[in-house]
Amino acid sequence: MGGSLLDICLLQMENYGRIISCGAISGYDNKNEVITNYPLVISKRLTIKGFIYFDYASKIEDAFKFIDENLKLGRIKTHDMIF
Repeated sequence: MGGSLLDICLLQMENYGRIISCGAISGYDNKNEVITNYPLVISKRLTIKGFIYFDYASKIEDAFKFIDENLKLGRIKTHDMIF
């Protein structure tokens, strides 16, 4: 998530919310995209943390099992969005 989507999401964040960032694809084509709501990171006391998939690659099978089990039990709900 980044660029204009991040800008919109910052408006919706609760105080002390957390944002996980794994990529920068929104900036690949448009290097001039500006995030105008970035000061909300300070006023809402948000935490933004980046990660790289490879840091957790050894845990991917456990993650898939966890997600599958919790989807079946109804603990995780999915919503499809098409932009």
